[in-house]
Amino acid sequence: MENIKIKWYGHSCFKVTYKGYRIAFDPYEDYIPGLHLPKIKADEVICSHGHNDHNYKEGVTIEKNAPNPFNIKLIKGWHDEVKGAKRGENTISLLEADGYKIIHFGDIGEELSKENEELFMDADLVLIPVGGFFTIDAALAKEITDKINAKIIIPMHYRSKDFGFEQIGPVEDFTKLCDNVKIYDGSEIEINKDTSPQVAVLKPFQD
Repeated sequence: MENIKIKWYGHSCFKVTYKGYRIAFDPYEDYIPGLHLPKIKADEVICSHGHNDHNYKEGVTIEKNAPNPFNIKLIKGWHDEVKGAKRGENTISLLEADGYKIIHFGDIGEELSKENEELFMDADLVLIPVGGFFTIDAALAKEITDKINAKIIIPMHYRSKDFGFEQIGPVEDFTKLCDNVKIYDGSEIEINKDTSPQVAVLKPFQD
């Protein structure tokens, strides 16, 4: 079985590649401190919601490279804890292929429903915000990933000394709650069914 490739461009923007098919998530306009959106080529782009730091589709060049191996479910929810009254809707993306289950949580701002807990159970890969303020915080991200028994977790939507909105927290607020934390020197990892459970902290790719 082929590996799944995951590349992080900072904030909540990733490219997930499997069997040559590339999905870009949440490309951002160039106003996030310390980040600019590199050139991204993909077969498809999915945006979790309409805010400019997540929906810059024009920043992604669409090129059809391979057939889509994924069954994709887009699950509507809320960007906040008051059913969208503060920040509107959010869409969680669930990708499934060949026994793999991958979740991009977008800007989730609420606890998971029991229905979604069951749907997301035993996810192989979870991309989840941990910075708080605009989204769930580190503690709730840990609670969610524990509840769904997530195997590989890549935190996103946080601040470091080099990038990110000043209102949100650092990744360390999340990693200090976790076991099996791996700090990677690069922006990309490959996973398969044999990859060990871990919290994978990547460096954002910037060209």
